[in-house]
Amino acid sequence: MKPELPQQEEYLLSYQQQILLASNSNWQKQAQADVLNVKRHEQLSDGSEIDIRMLPDQTPVLMQSVQLDDLGWQVAVISRLGNVARVKQQAQLYALGGCIAFSLFLLFLRERHLKNLSRQETRRALEQHEAQQRDIINTAHVGLISLDSTGAITFINPMAMQQFGVSMPRILGLHISDLIAPDVAAEVLRRTLSRLGSNSFAPITAQETIGNRSDHSRFPMLFSIKQMSREPEAVYLVTVIDITPRKRLERALQEANDQLESKVRERTRALEETQGELVQAEKMAALGRMSSAVVHELNQPLTALKTYVAICRQLIELHDLAQLDGNLQLINDLTARMATITQQLKVFAFKKPEHLQPVAPAESLQQVLNLYSGRLQEQQISVEQDLPESGVVVAGDSARLEQIFVNLISNACDALQGQDDPRLKVAIRLDGEQVLITIEDSAGGLDPEMAQQMFEPFFTTKSIGQGLGLGLAIVRSIVQDLGGTIQAYTDDGWSCFRIVLPHYQQKETDSWNGSGEN
Repeated sequence: MKPELPQQEEYLLSYQQQILLASNSNWQKQAQADVLNVKRHEQLSDGSEIDIRMLPDQTPVLMQSVQLDDLGWQVAVISRLGNVARVKQQAQLYALGGCIAFSLFLLFLRERHLKNLSRQETRRALEQHEAQQRDIINTAHVGLISLDSTGAITFINPMAMQQFGVSMPRILGLHISDLIAPDVAAEVLRRTLSRLGSNSFAPITAQETIGNRSDHSRFPMLFSIKQMSREPEAVYLVTVIDITPRKRLERALQEANDQLESKVRERTRALEETQGELVQAEKMAALGRMSSAVVHELNQPLTALKTYVAICRQLIELHDLAQLDGNLQLINDLTARMATITQQLKVFAFKKPEHLQPVAPAESLQQVLNLYSGRLQEQQISVEQDLPESGVVVAGDSARLEQIFVNLISNACDALQGQDDPRLKVAIRLDGEQVLITIEDSAGGLDPEMAQQMFEPFFTTKSIGQGLGLGLAIVRSIVQDLGGTIQAYTDDGWSCFRIVLPHYQQKETDSWNGSGEN
């Protein structure tokens, strides 16, 4: 047999705490305190009180009773707390489910509202963005044209319409090649336009070409094309920049450059002519400075010539032919010496020859020392020479080499003027494939700053009227023409000038030419 399940609720009728009737027959005729012997009260959250009793089997129950005042009877309903707990749990679950459903409903309404707001904001942002894009496109200072995959024009902004002189209805549907001059379009541009809509398309940036206006006039422009999208169909954006003002400025700049170059060439020719005149003037000034030494050198042989001529006349009268022949030989030597001296004057009176030949610098230096022998003796300058006997030659001409030595020795004599124990050292030696020439004087050395500037034209430390400041500049120019270098420095209190020239080799031709004039 199945055990009898306890009833969820029990009923009883009692009078003066004595049970008269009960749904449980075991409770009848018993005292209410024996059946429900424990009593306690609990207060609910709403302030009401409930009566909790314990059955004999220690099962807690809820007792709800009503007092019949006219009869004094008490009718009570006994509910087991387990049932109450299940009801309470079900009520809580129903309440929780309702709250969750309500919360989900509120959340759904909120999300729907937020989504609607987001859609509205997105729509407003898109409208604003599209308006900004339209404004940018319409106010852009460059022409913008959109093309489809066939090259047909689908949109053109106002600047492009102004550039090509067309209207929107008139140009829509035309091919982009109609806006480009066909006879000047570059091959790259033609090839790019022929590949529109294919995977081999390559963009073009700032391709210079010529545009066609509606009135058949043309203008220079920079053409760019780029693919924008491929869904659902490829779209291409063309950028056009009118470079007419730039071309006008380029032409004006080119004309200005041509004029400037022409003026520069004219000024250069004038400066070259002036430089030649100044160089020649410096040569003539050097000739004037040497005139006293030349006069001194010529006076001695002229006096001797007069003496020998008088002696020759007496010998003719005495018929002493042997002695006469010796005197005539002396007269010939004196005239040769005078010719050598006067030949130096031609070096300065005329411009240098262009064709260079092998020259011994020691011979040229010796001739200059002979020329300045009078001044050297007058200033009591002792000269130390270290010159090779033969075999040391350079490619040049004697006139320019002598001009180098004349300027350097003249400057040395000027520097040694008034010096105690003036001395001059000259040396020429062969160092491998180079010829080293040094001219030194004991004038006390050179100022470092002056040594750097002394080869510049018109730089001089002499007083006004004593020199133009072109002597050392001419020397440097000649040395450079001969393929060499010159350096000024101080060595142990001596002012030194060191010239390095390439040694003349037999394989070189005698027609080796210098460059420039001095």
